[in-house]
Amino acid sequence: MEKRNLLLLLAAIVLVGNLASAVTPDYLGIAAARFVAGLPHGAYYGTASIVAAAMAPPSQRRRLAASSWGLPLRTSSACR
Repeated sequence: MEKRNLLLLLAAIVLVGNLASAVTPDYLGIAAARFVAGLPHGAYYGTASIVAAAMAPPSQRRRLAASSWGLPLRTSSACR
């Protein structure tokens, strides 16, 4: 599968999960929808860093790939 299509598919799964959690009337449905929305996150960040590195000039590939992990790392460290 092409990387662009994979990113779009993963983003669509997150979108569907978020929409389902917005319209679900009960707690169990919300929990299931949030679980579905969270499933593709690991694959998305991995694929996005590969795509970002491929788009950058060779001298900036490491920095650009590392910056795609910066926000999640900063967020998780701020929560502790």
